[in-house]
Amino acid sequence: MTVLFSCLLLLGSDPASAESNPQLVGEWGVRDVSMNGKTLEDRELSQSVIIFRDGQMVMKNKNGKVKEVFKIKYEGKSSPPAYHAERVVPPARPQKGWFLYEQKEDTLRLTFTDALKTRPTSFDPKPNQILLTLKQLKPDPR
Repeated sequence: MTVLFSCLLLLGSDPASAESNPQLVGEWGVRDVSMNGKTLEDRELSQSVIIFRDGQMVMKNKNGKVKEVFKIKYEGKSSPPAYHAERVVPPARPQKGWFLYEQKEDTLRLTFTDALKTRPTSFDPKPNQILLTLKQLKPDPR
């Protein structure tokens, strides 16, 4: 399911700076993974950590090893909020696409389609759509 890691990307038209959404900056632990509306245990995503900072989304596996790094840009006025991500690590596997996000207090939901093939339109379960529920581990360390 390393393809799922790749899917953690979202594309935006007229994107703003990644720093325009400071509430996402920090470390987030993946608590739940679902696809097509069904909860699953994914060896790459389950218990992983996603770090948002400096215009990047860094994905570490449950052992703390960096698996993927994406450049991200937030889309200014989308509803639900979205960002575009372009994988830069590993460089031999370029990929880009859209993510939708929803943040409430210390909980973050991210949704994207498998292999980032299409842009999701909502958090409702759809074929080949992945939903991650994350809890904030550390806020912005700055």
